[in-house]
Amino acid sequence: MSRDELLVLRKTLNELLDKGFIRDFLDDFVSAYVDDILIFTDGSRREHREKVDKVLEKLDAAGLQLDLKKCEFEVQSTKYLGYIIEAGKGIYMDPEKIKAIQEWKAPTTAKGVLGFLGFANFYRRFIKGFSNLVAPLVLLTRKNVPFQWNQETELAFRKLKKAFITAPVLMQFDPERETILATDSLGYCTGGVLQQFDDDGFLRPVAFFSKKNLPAECNYPIYDKELLAAHRKTQKSKETRITETCYYQKKPWQSNLDRHDQDNSDKNHLPLRNNGKRHSNKTKY
Repeated sequence: MSRDELLVLRKTLNELLDKGFIRDFLDDFVSAYVDDILIFTDGSRREHREKVDKVLEKLDAAGLQLDLKKCEFEVQSTKYLGYIIEAGKGIYMDPEKIKAIQEWKAPTTAKGVLGFLGFANFYRRFIKGFSNLVAPLVLLTRKNVPFQWNQETELAFRKLKKAFITAPVLMQFDPERETILATDSLGYCTGGVLQQFDDDGFLRPVAFFSKKNLPAECNYPIYDKELLAAHRKTQKSKETRITETCYYQKKPWQSNLDRHDQDNSDKNHLPLRNNGKRHSNKTKY
């Protein structure tokens, strides 16, 4: 499919969504992006089939057809939008993409570095401290900066490739489960991890996140940088209600949190609570 054809298809499906096409099912038991539709259930096979029938009826009413060669029915594991999703376990990186990263040769130009970083960036949610890892490589992509592949950039390149091999399986976010946001600041970046407890009581990662700080933000006290990371995450994931937050700098944070409570009328935006003890519980990654 050409780029123009893909754009037309995306526009058509967006128009159908705007008219109510499977909208009632989205985020309930359906996920959809362009021409990929995922139907998920945690009930019986009969319940699953009933939901599949509902989606098929909507597709038929909209005049859309499916290519059976590209469909999977009643599977426990599937590839979706570049991820491997397995029922009861979580979300994995696509092994083919991991292999591609491992076989990637060291770039010899800034354009080559951009290609590598663009490929790796897709899976940054799996990698702790991604922004710090890639910082030496990002410097090579700046304009008017001579390309010099040295020991520091080679080390960053190897560390990132290793991070892909050792990346944990991510837990699929469940809005009904207790959610914990842990933040940290390292070097010129801030970040953290969104976590939830699984059925066995293990604290598992849902997604890692990190971002390079602006020059002014680099001058913040460490506890303000950690709070900045929490703010960034809740801003980016407004649909994710954070029920608890683990942190180690309770007293320095407290005045900022109290001020936030007074200034912010949206109490769901950043409802932080002190719960440092829970962070000592079992962690499975």
